[in-house]
Amino acid sequence: MVSLMACFANAQLSPNFYASSCPNLQLIVRNAMREAINRELRLGASILRLFFHDCFVNGCDASILLDDTATFTGEKNAGPNQNSARGFDVIDTIKTRVEAACTGTVSCADILALAARDGVVLLGGPTWAVPLGRRDARTASQSAANSQIPSPFSSLSTLISNFAAKGLNARDMTALSGGHTIGFAQCFTFRSRIYNDTNIAPMFAANRRGVCPASGGDSNLAPLDIQSPNRFGNTYYQNLVSQRGLLHSDQELFNGGSQDALVRLYSTNPTAFSNDFAAAMAWTMRKDKAMKQGIYDRLVALEKNETLYAKVCKLCEESSKAVVSRELFQTQGEHVALLEEFKAFKSNPELGKMMKIGWRASIRASGVPLSSKLFSRHDAWCISSSTTILTTNLP
Repeated sequence: MVSLMACFANAQLSPNFYASSCPNLQLIVRNAMREAINRELRLGASILRLFFHDCFVNGCDASILLDDTATFTGEKNAGPNQNSARGFDVIDTIKTRVEAACTGTVSCADILALAARDGVVLLGGPTWAVPLGRRDARTASQSAANSQIPSPFSSLSTLISNFAAKGLNARDMTALSGGHTIGFAQCFTFRSRIYNDTNIAPMFAANRRGVCPASGGDSNLAPLDIQSPNRFGNTYYQNLVSQRGLLHSDQELFNGGSQDALVRLYSTNPTAFSNDFAAAMAWTMRKDKAMKQGIYDRLVALEKNETLYAKVCKLCEESSKAVVSRELFQTQGEHVALLEEFKAFKSNPELGKMMKIGWRASIRASGVPLSSKLFSRHDAWCISSSTTILTTNLP
């Protein structure tokens, strides 16, 4: 099945999408982000949060940037964003510079995605390839922003469900939460934690109460990571292990639940955290729920059609250089078109049987398709029997 996914590559979205039409794009974005962070370190975290809130509502389409008008209600004034989301002026500045270099070429969605990545890198975090070529939203949903963006008051089960609804698993959720290693939170988001929660270090709670009174001071700020709010690293997880998570939702990741072991790993292994964070960020841009569910449904249907499934497998086997990566999931329409093309190829029942075993094992084990761990034996078989090149950074 891993080989099968190699056939779903899409030339439309690619890190090199603007290589010819706007060759200096990434340099323009990086330089502008460097200027912004040099001016205010907090902006790296602000842009990352802006991007995250954008992606959680109908995908990474820049809908969060749309202003309200007399006839249109955007997402800027939704509860999670109002008087909170910031960095819009940075994106405006970058857009102006990009337009000067490449008029009418680069989407705001791509600019925001690049800016979020560069903000993390400039603060010492990992990098990742940003797939480019998305179109900007023409609509927005304030109601979806209010209901779908994770709350700082959420329980672990709610957080897992929120991320699962976007096609992200619990490990992705825990890794992406590490974005809270940079930035600040307003008093109203952590007041109930420091006054009411019991799974909190007493001295830490007392110190936070000094900036966040029991009433009033709602907009007073405190660092999400008490150790290094302006440096991207794994200290966020160290704070959780010592019960110094600022938000209730943060400490839920380490509170006797399913993510405790992973939090401990990240707290002592910064490389593991950086790798998982980068992988999850790259995958976030692919994980529109409707897109993922549509492809998932079609793959299940394909798996049940033994004849066509075998033909697809034959196509993958004959590919001279098929590269499997997180970037292979694309739109439903293109997927359907590819399935039509597959019908022209001859069957290979033996290969099809092997792939079917892996696919069914994946569904039985976790319900998450294409788990690299579940497919390790299958990957080895494919590598030894075909020219397919496999990368195992799949969820």
